[in-house]
Amino acid sequence: MFSTRIKLGLLSAISGLGLAACQPGEPETPAVAAPPPAPAIEAADTIYLGGPIVTVDDALPNPEAVAVREGRILAVGTRAEVEALADADTERVDLAGRTHNSPS
Repeated sequence: MFSTRIKLGLLSAISGLGLAACQPGEPETPAVAAPPPAPAIEAADTIYLGGPIVTVDDALPNPEAVAVREGRILAVGTRAEVEALADADTERVDLAGRTHNSPS
């Protein structure tokens, strides 16, 4: 079928291809896994707004609202930011100017 010379030539060519793939050069790019899905944001049980919200965070001296779920603070910020955490079942408490001290 093939002469020994052709067989050696084919073997050499095939081996060369394999070695060429292993030669230093551009490093292989490792496979990048897709980032995990973002956790689902749970809706607030209660949103307090319409009065001063007292925090001890100098970066947020005058928040407009606070969102709470199961007794834990979900978010403190502008009314728009906090309202983004509401759903149809969220209770809104208008503080009517009264101060709300966030639970710790």
